[in-house]
Amino acid sequence: MRARFLPLPTIMILLLLPGMTAAGASNEIVRWEGDSNYHHIRVIDHLDRGIRRMAFDVSWESKQLIHDPYSGFFEYTDFYHLSHLYKKDIKKALLIGLGGASIPKSFEKYFPDVELTVVEIDPLVVDVAKQWFSLKERDNLKIVVMDGRVFLNKTQQKFDLVMFDAFTYHKRWGSTTPFHLATLECFREVARVLNPGGVVQYNLIGQIKGHRASVIGSVYKTAGAAFPTVDLYYAQSSQNVVLTACKANLGMGRLQLQTKAQELYDEGVFNLPGLKQRAGQVWSRRIDTSRHKVLTDDYAPIDNLLK
Repeated sequence: MRARFLPLPTIMILLLLPGMTAAGASNEIVRWEGDSNYHHIRVIDHLDRGIRRMAFDVSWESKQLIHDPYSGFFEYTDFYHLSHLYKKDIKKALLIGLGGASIPKSFEKYFPDVELTVVEIDPLVVDVAKQWFSLKERDNLKIVVMDGRVFLNKTQQKFDLVMFDAFTYHKRWGSTTPFHLATLECFREVARVLNPGGVVQYNLIGQIKGHRASVIGSVYKTAGAAFPTVDLYYAQSSQNVVLTACKANLGMGRLQLQTKAQELYDEGVFNLPGLKQRAGQVWSRRIDTSRHKVLTDDYAPIDNLLK
């Protein structure tokens, strides 16, 4: 790793500590970078905004406020709290994909009594999250280094909530969903490890109508073949859609979801402000899946759907 000098017109002087390089802009510092078997990983501080980001290859993976590691997450991470709308008594959860540990830290802050198991395929990501993103193992947080699908196939544990926030890198299209984590067989394994009424939530990159709509439509249709209730929540500040599916046949509309969110907030189940608004970001229009196919282990052309 080598330092890159600031251009001459820049008058700001930065002292680069060992392991730090300038990131091309005078207000950005690369705190750390390195290669794993899966990604080129960088930790970048944006000094003007007080934000620390994790980058996988050319894609932003995670962020936090530098002065407050438990704040400043992406909008889509709030949607994982809406799992309580589908199953109120969540006591044990599974997260596949760690990144900068936004979801574990959010659960530690707002749901400290939930027992959380995090499965991450890349051991270097775990190390970086601990060193730079304030990830701390605790009594009710267990970290397992393993492929998420392998863990699902092997585990005999039962969970109330299973969350996916895992991505792979496509050299042309950037971050994308690992195909083996989006198939019917995978969703059936998720259903097997969920308790009655259990919930699965899945972070997807794209738009329901627009960019990567084919990926979202196909995963939506595939989840619907394994779960009776499937909803989509869309972020307004990014191209993230969080699919939320439940083993119970609930069929709640936007108004019902918002009303329930307010009730749970009043009861103290939710502590994160603004969740009534987040509940209102459910896609309430009909989704035509006639042109989409159910993804299977034998047929999951995620790369082709990105075009």
